[in-house]
This record gives sequence, structure tokens and C-alpha cells, in this order.
Amino acid sequence: MGINATTNDPVNNDIDAQKKPQKSQSDDMRDTFLQMIVTQMQNQDPTKPMDNTDLTSQLAQIATLESMNNLNDSVSVISKQINSGQSMAAVEYVGRGVLIPGSDIALVPVSDDKNNTRVKADNPLPGTDQSIQQYSDSDDGHDEPEKSGFESTPFGFFLSKPADKIEITIRDKNKGIVRTITVEGETKVDIYDKIWDGRNDNGELVADTKGKYTFEVKATMKGEEIPQTNIFRLKYATVHGITPGAGAPLLDVGIGNSVPLSDIYKAYL
Repeated sequence: MGINATTNDPVNNDIDAQKKPQKSQSDDMRDTFLQMIVTQMQNQDPTKPMDNTDLTSQLAQIATLESMNNLNDSVSVISKQINSGQSMAAVEYVGRGVLIPGSDIALVPVSDDKNNTRVKADNPLPGTDQSIQQYSDSDDGHDEPEKSGFESTPFGFFLSKPADKIEITIRDKNKGIVRTITVEGETKVDIYDKIWDGRNDNGELVADTKGKYTFEVKATMKGEEIPQTNIFRLKYATVHGITPGAGAPLLDVGIGNSVPLSDIYKAYL
């Protein structure tokens, strides 16, 4: 059964034209340059012919220009391959929890149900309970487990200089201090994550369990404070999907929020 082209579809019946390779931008520029030189030689004054040095210089410019265009073509191909690889890598993060730059903390209800999946902090600060239950935004129709308390989403920091004392300050939406956590001992250059139990310095559960909290990190070494430029605070987010970016894919971590792959400091299973 044949397929007929519609009257609105352009049809190219010139098979030779279809097979003819298209010239690249480099080829067009080279041909134009050569035509200019030939025209210049044809119209030169016979009594004052073109200097060999000028001709050599112009031919060298053609070679340099062509090399630069070939290099641009090669870089473009490599860039496309890199972007393709980044897209494949980005897909692996969809549905996973990650740590990205930020200082936000949220509390979530937890239960003692052992069947519930809990995220573990991979490199926690010493002496803390490092687990948090994962909750889905969708209702699966099952009865909600009995809540026994609250825990924060994972949060942490990347320390680019060693320290011997870490002080974490958690604040409420009014910037008031809710909890201060101090860890003394050697802390090496690394990424650290932590879970907050939702309690204040008096051991009481905070009243606003649905509010947003922020945290600050102060580090010292032998009594000397480490600059904040060496401390990168990290917040928890869930990767919902992939969005196109300028030259590289972006990870969708919430409405109106997308981050590049380079912003992923840690991913949770």
C-alpha cells in the first residue's frame, strides 16, 4: 500500500541533491577566503605583484581559522556526549532523597512500626540517633501508623577543614534558638549528616511540629573559629524528576526548585 505525500508537504525529487553532502561552516569560510585571495591576485598591479610574505600570511590565516572551526566542532561533539551522560546519571536520582545546599529543616511524624522504611545517615556526628522514616505524599489507603514522636529530615554540612569542636544551632521561624548541639572531638574533612529529635534544650517537643526550622554550624580548631566559607550547610530534598537546563539537565527538587547534578552532596537509598 503506497503512501502519498500531501499537497502541503514539500517533495524534493532531485536525488543527486539529496545525496550531496552539506558544507560545514568551516568549508564555507575557507572557500570565501580563497576566493578573496584569488580575486586579489587577479586584480593586482602587474608592476607591483603581491608579496610572497603577504600571501603566506593569508594562507596561514586560512589554516588557523580552519583549525579553530574543527576544534569547535570537536568540542561540540564532546559536549553533547557529556550532556547525554549527565542525563543518564540524573535519572538515577529520581525518587531518591538527597542533600543539597541549604539550611532548612522540617519535622515529620515517626512510629515504632519496624516495617516502616527509615533513612539512615551514612556519616553521622557521634552520639546521635541517625534514622528517619520516609513518608510518601500519596495516600496508599492503609491506616496511618500510630505516631510515637517526631524527627527531622536529614540535614548536615560539608567541612573542608578539620575541626575539634562543632556547634549546631537550630532556630525557629522567628530566628529564636530552639536547640544547641555541641560535638567535641576530631572532625575530619568530610560530609556529615544528622537527625534532630524535634526537642528543645529543655528536652521538650517543640510546639510547632509543622513549622520550618533552620540551622547554623560553627566549627573551631584549637579555639580558633573556622571561616564559614569552609562550611557548606546541606538540607534534605526529594528528587521528583528531570528538567532541561542550559547545557545540562537539572534535578527537580520541588515546585520552582531545580538544581544541577553538581549540587548533590549525598543521596539516600
